[in-house]
Amino acid sequence: MANQDLLARTGRSRTALEEGIEEKEENEKIKSNSDLVNNQSSDIILFTYLYSSPLVCNSIFDLRPIHFIEEKDMLTQELTRIANGVVFNSMPATNKNLKRIVDEGCRCLHLPGHGVKIEEESCLVLEHEEGSANLLTSEQLNTLIHAGNSSMKLDLVFLSACKSSALGEIFVRAGVKHVVTVTHDGEVQDSVARKFACEFYHWLFAPQANKKTVRESFDIAIQRIATDMDFRTQSSRFQLLPENEKHDDYLFYNRVKCDFVDLSPPLAPSNMEQFQWDMLDCRFTECQRVVSH
Repeated sequence: MANQDLLARTGRSRTALEEGIEEKEENEKIKSNSDLVNNQSSDIILFTYLYSSPLVCNSIFDLRPIHFIEEKDMLTQELTRIANGVVFNSMPATNKNLKRIVDEGCRCLHLPGHGVKIEEESCLVLEHEEGSANLLTSEQLNTLIHAGNSSMKLDLVFLSACKSSALGEIFVRAGVKHVVTVTHDGEVQDSVARKFACEFYHWLFAPQANKKTVRESFDIAIQRIATDMDFRTQSSRFQLLPENEKHDDYLFYNRVKCDFVDLSPPLAPSNMEQFQWDMLDCRFTECQRVVSH
């Protein structure tokens, strides 16, 4: 799946005309999406999937590819089945996109990626526009989400990244009532994070007869992980912030009765031949320089 992620995002050779046409179409779609969000009633839930899996990173960090396409497909399949009144969108986790979804009134943010520590400071690994790694410190994250924003409309943030507890506290202080993170010293496998997320959202967005509170949804997801022989040791690494709150809210309860909508732009096409990228990991700067010459 990592190979598919890389191939899908690398793209193919295009003429300036093709690039101009695609850029115009993308700008029109962004405007259309913004209009839908700005005109939405309070019963339409904007769910944003902001993925970070840099194509190039410094080899000082062992940042394995995030299987975001597989997770996105799992989530959209589940939400399509149960989550009426939800408008879903996905995009790379750049500074610009993170700021945009906060300002446009996103209600639920799911961010799969990597969390690292540099001299005991927690950093969230986002992406630059060209796909290289962008390390965002806690202070920079705090500045980004507060800049020019008078009110925080996010009800839920899920930072599916290792060592993301301190980063989650930034969102808590910004006014987000429910934040799911990984403990400050914890690490979880990509497959565990996907399984946990799907279970959590299944109960959070369930129809009213089966719907659970944030705390109940979180606890059920923990229990499901703990009963899996392969994953049980990682079940204690997920955390619900603020820790001293009950989290007994039923989120997104009164949604409009309309179909689930996915506004995600298509990934770039590619005519690259299949290649065993695991043998030559071009996500690292040194390898990227070799292959580029």
